Amino acid sequence: MLPVAFLLPMNASGSIERYVCSIDKVEGATGLDFLRELPDGAENELESTQGTIWQKKQAETTSSKGGGGGGGGG
Repeated sequence: MLPVAFLLPMNASGSIERYVCSIDKVEGATGLDFLRELPDGAENELESTQGTIWQKKQAETTSSKGGGGGGGGG
């Protein structure tokens, strides 16, 4: 599981995907220090990674393509 951070302008519009960023970017913009209780190595790794809220859905979609019929047509 990876953390997901968002940095949105006041007039944000469109897909939320365009505002996903690393925690480092949010920290730089706000002056806040997230995950400061973690050991430095873990903190640095997590904060520099740009996670995604769609990883689970993408993994499910990928695994369902390889495995026989999916229901739900429409």
